[in-house]
Amino acid sequence: MASLRDVLFQAPLPNGIASFHTLPGAGKPTLSQKTWVTGYDEVRDFYQFYTNPTQEQINDVFGVENAFDDYLLNREVSPLNGTTEWLQNEGDSVRTFYTKVSEPIQFAFQSRGTPPIIQRSESGPLGHTDVSQTIDFTWGCGDRCLVIGELKRHGIIEVARWTGERPTDTNRRWLGKEIRAYCYKYKCFAALVFDGQFLLIFIFQAQSAELIAQQDCQVTGLLFSSDCVTLRYGLFRTLTHQIQRMQADRAPAVILDGYIRRFEWWSGCPYWVNRNNEREEYPAHPNGYLRKLDPESGAWHWVDANGNVVLDGNGLVVWDTRSLEY
Repeated sequence: MASLRDVLFQAPLPNGIASFHTLPGAGKPTLSQKTWVTGYDEVRDFYQFYTNPTQEQINDVFGVENAFDDYLLNREVSPLNGTTEWLQNEGDSVRTFYTKVSEPIQFAFQSRGTPPIIQRSESGPLGHTDVSQTIDFTWGCGDRCLVIGELKRHGIIEVARWTGERPTDTNRRWLGKEIRAYCYKYKCFAALVFDGQFLLIFIFQAQSAELIAQQDCQVTGLLFSSDCVTLRYGLFRTLTHQIQRMQADRAPAVILDGYIRRFEWWSGCPYWVNRNNEREEYPAHPNGYLRKLDPESGAWHWVDANGNVVLDGNGLVVWDTRSLEY
């Protein structure tokens, strides 16, 4: 057995395990241009962009690990055996993504007492929808899409086009349009593209799903080579970050000792404002209240400065967020 943390810091396709090939007679791979994305703006400039980021850089994007991250990362899981991979077409990228990239992360949510995060393939938006487009990959909780993704044949992601070392080309333009369009339709703030050689993550820093479609919406990008040891960890933190944002969206109102709990729109982290003067903001509760995690439900509750569980006037626990099964 190994900890999930150990598994996530192993390269999905270490040097020597993957062979990339081109179809006979094939030239540079070309992205299929979906006509329904024509009206969407491409993702041109990134607010932040990291190539093969370190753990420290990933934490700069998502914040330091919290109790939920730590609880999942310390689970015991079965280590993965290495297998030789031959990648030539899109189907090869699909197989490799599910066996080498997403499955180890899904281990975090498969044990008893783990909040239900479901992985779907070729699925439309979760719950009732009138959206007819279908994306390749979805991680969801209830009716909320947390991370969505497209799986392509290798060569679609040309690193120099995304880092600015070479000018934008047709593949980059249309891929940026496609991801923005899917995120808007799926009401999802995070998306990935995997082409076997590279994983590209888009995080739309929008305050609402409607703002994803705006050209001035800030976007953070994370680009990993498939032999990068932080790839799985970066995708894991992307997922848990979106879980935290979802919980903030659905959280009940909380007032403790005259202070109102609110959430930062980007991180989903709580902060406090004075009930009598909302211009007074505090990153932590002035009287020392702290959040504690209930691992089995994924919900957070409040304890006082002495570590005692806070109860409301009816003797019920003051929950900061609802269960992930809510």
